[in-house]
Amino acid sequence: MTRTKEEIIKSSIKVTDKYAIELYESFIRITDLTKLNKVVIFTDDGTLCGTTMNDYEIKIAYTCLKENKDFIQKKKRELSCALFGSIGHYTLFSFKDLKIKMCGGKDLEYYDNIITWDHGLITVMTKYSHSTELIEEYVDIESALIDFGFNSDAILMQIKEVRIGKLNKYGELIEQ
Repeated sequence: MTRTKEEIIKSSIKVTDKYAIELYESFIRITDLTKLNKVVIFTDDGTLCGTTMNDYEIKIAYTCLKENKDFIQKKKRELSCALFGSIGHYTLFSFKDLKIKMCGGKDLEYYDNIITWDHGLITVMTKYSHSTELIEEYVDIESALIDFGFNSDAILMQIKEVRIGKLNKYGELIEQ
């Protein structure tokens, strides 16, 4: 199936005047936008694993990959990182387009730092108004996903790390 230039651009994380960079779970595809049948595929570490380009075109695409390495790494992290935080006494969990809001206790002030993430179970240091010390708490995200009717395994297998987020002016969690 041949994709149009617009479809390639839409699924790309970065578009230059000549190339579109697409990020997948285990590889990176760079497409020449002037000749849509010219594609090169690299593994995450930059190893060439497939191409329809000649050697010269591969070198140019590889340079494009190297120039955008930091940007690609940031995007990979965004695609596998969930955010966790609070607003008032509510606990917030956000991953890609999924957003969950749960009761977190009336004394909840904030979550300070994530200690561990274990496929749906978060160990987090929490500040409550009744205590001067941070308290270690466990939050079961897997159960919440199941309770809300989500396929928890499909979601949790994509999450590689969880970070504390902060609220933006729209009430959404963003990276600190």
